[in-house]
Amino acid sequence: MIRRRPWLVLLPAAAVAALALAGQVRAESASTLTSLARQIGEVRTSGPVFVGVTPLAGAPLAEPERTALEAKLVRVLGTAVAAARARGEAPMTESTARARARALGLNLMLIEPTLSGGQLIVDVDVIEWERSFWARARKPSGTVVSHASVGAAADAEIRRYLPRPKGLLSKESRFRAPAHDAIGLACGEVSEQVGMELLVIGRHQLFLGRLVTAPTGGRGSLSIRKSALWTTQSPLSPHPLRAPLAGAWLQPGRVLVGSSDRADLVLMDEQLGTPTFAAPALPIAGDRCHAFTATGLAREAKPCGPLTGEHHQAKTAALEVPSHDSVAHLVEPDERGVAVNYELVSSKAELRVTIDSPIEQRRIVTLPPGGAQVALADLDGDGVVEAITTASTDGATDTVRVHALRKEGPVLVASRDVGSVRALAVCPFDGENPQRLAVLLTDEIRIFE
Repeated sequence: MIRRRPWLVLLPAAAVAALALAGQVRAESASTLTSLARQIGEVRTSGPVFVGVTPLAGAPLAEPERTALEAKLVRVLGTAVAAARARGEAPMTESTARARARALGLNLMLIEPTLSGGQLIVDVDVIEWERSFWARARKPSGTVVSHASVGAAADAEIRRYLPRPKGLLSKESRFRAPAHDAIGLACGEVSEQVGMELLVIGRHQLFLGRLVTAPTGGRGSLSIRKSALWTTQSPLSPHPLRAPLAGAWLQPGRVLVGSSDRADLVLMDEQLGTPTFAAPALPIAGDRCHAFTATGLAREAKPCGPLTGEHHQAKTAALEVPSHDSVAHLVEPDERGVAVNYELVSSKAELRVTIDSPIEQRRIVTLPPGGAQVALADLDGDGVVEAITTASTDGATDTVRVHALRKEGPVLVASRDVGSVRALAVCPFDGENPQRLAVLLTDEIRIFE
């Protein structure tokens, strides 16, 4: 691999202050890179430093993508240090960074990024040089006086540089559903030891486990790690919906589940135990819920909770108000690292996506009418979010449709005819697999890539 010799930029104090302020402004976007840059900026130094960023280790990338991502890492992470008096303008080896720092008479802040297992991990070392001749002779490589290691999940801003799948919905795997009465599905990492799991929400039972492919090439199955009866978690709702709705939000150590069949929103641990309760609602993010109404979901999202050890006691009947049939929510950084909010709602009148960016005018995208199942994701990692919806074709068969939400308007980029869709879920990027679409049918689960 041929690399250009890194350029060197000397920064006056005023430029350092301006870069620090710019870093604070960018950090408000809360993307992975800006979050890591903010943490790197908090690493203490005893004086001015030279900042060197090493080439990215870990994930194999094509050369154009590697070059572009490394340039972004140098630009964002390398300018996060307020004490920087000089920095490398391109990735450099550790030995080159040490030599440049010593030549300039500056201490060294060495930033070493690694992309592995779906995480961007950054190791930071502050290296000081011995002052006396004999001390420098004994320790020519200097002394590490401070070390920090920070990391975060690779978001869309980073994933767009990874190898992309050949075509949306082009690869399909089938698995037997653990129950024929399932009405909800969620995918995520609940236990760090186990990794990515599926939660299948039935009307009588919950199932948590990993999908296992069949050795013969037929339908695989859900290897159930934990299950729980609804009767041990929450009583029946006094006001269930005629067409039941259910969903969950999975985080390490947390399983938040809501079902219109049940009287509570329930938070459980990774073993589906120690439940706590709140007013019934459908969770669509960690702290973003839509209450159940008499006919569907409340239009306004509210915080999930408060959670207590007591079951919720409904004092009045569900509200008869205009409602949504289904809602999906996603926060994804754009190509500038700015966090953009997407909300996809389905109702009898319309199928609509609202896109809110802090630096652009709100966009409202109307999609062709469809079914009640919706999801949002960047399935192919190209930095463009897709709206995933269903549409009934003959009453027994649904079509899964994927529209790319491009600036010039929505574009249908993939569609597949499947059976009757009960629920959709997106499995997050896990470092080995791109985001995948999980589709719950009457008797099986299909995974599309």
